[in-house]
Amino acid sequence: MSRSRLSLWEWAILVGLVLAAWGLRVWQPAQVPPGWRDDELINIHALTGEVLSGRLTLYFTGASGHEPLYHTLHAGVLALVGMNPLGGHLLSIASGALTIPLTYALGRRLFGRPAGLLAAALLTPSFWSLMYSRIALRHAMLLPFALATLYGVYRSSLTPHRRLSPVACGLSLAAALYTYTVSRLLPPILLAFGLYLALVHRERFRSWWRPLLVTLLVAAALTAPLWAAIAKGRSEAATEGVGADARIAELSIPLRELRAGNPRPFLENVRTTLGMFHASGDPEWLYNLPGRPVFGPVGAVLFFAGLALCFWRYR
Repeated sequence: MSRSRLSLWEWAILVGLVLAAWGLRVWQPAQVPPGWRDDELINIHALTGEVLSGRLTLYFTGASGHEPLYHTLHAGVLALVGMNPLGGHLLSIASGALTIPLTYALGRRLFGRPAGLLAAALLTPSFWSLMYSRIALRHAMLLPFALATLYGVYRSSLTPHRRLSPVACGLSLAAALYTYTVSRLLPPILLAFGLYLALVHRERFRSWWRPLLVTLLVAAALTAPLWAAIAKGRSEAATEGVGADARIAELSIPLRELRAGNPRPFLENVRTTLGMFHASGDPEWLYNLPGRPVFGPVGAVLFFAGLALCFWRYR
């Protein structure tokens, strides 16, 4: 967990990886993947288009519910670059490239230089990072904010005298929450890690809980308007059948079936989710090579070995 400055060779490797990541993501944006997909066009015309027409909002109830940050920034990019393949994809391309140095920074802080460089090097040409960096969706922009939050919270626990660091972490966490719905898992993840430290590493927890608390309070204050807008959208959805967080309702069918006494959809969902890492992935060709698992054979072995090692060395 070295905190020394980056050496010249580290800078050279990292800059090379970022340039490679940028090149892989910006090359032929109209041809790979070919054309525009329906979600991209919906986002650009129905959501980003609202911002371009001057209608700013804290939450888009269209398209099953969308947070505003990606579409607001996307509107600025389209206004500057134009409505073309590069302008449509540039925000995702930049987000994907930015993920590389942030992955290195977090990996280096947690596990040292070799782990950080290896993670950044493997991420640069990885299928999932490339795919989501080359389509005009908000997914790619979440990762830089999430990585910056995790890095900042961990660093704040090591340097508690830097009082502005947790505030910056709170800003990053709030930005993530304004980007994509799945970011709502970040606060529970941070709280769960805090609980782990409180139970297993109490000395570390004493230096960690204050930065965590400040981070969460800042994020809560900044996102309060978002939650109010979502609550308003939910009340409208109750009468119109559409609106805020409709996507969550669409994906919660297994849980609703489980509550109704039918566990089969839930168990099937658990089975397929656990199998996606090594056996069979998403069959939807718009978001995957049909059936491709997250990892290949070598990656799957390393993933499960690393997971087992985490449990073995949980203390």
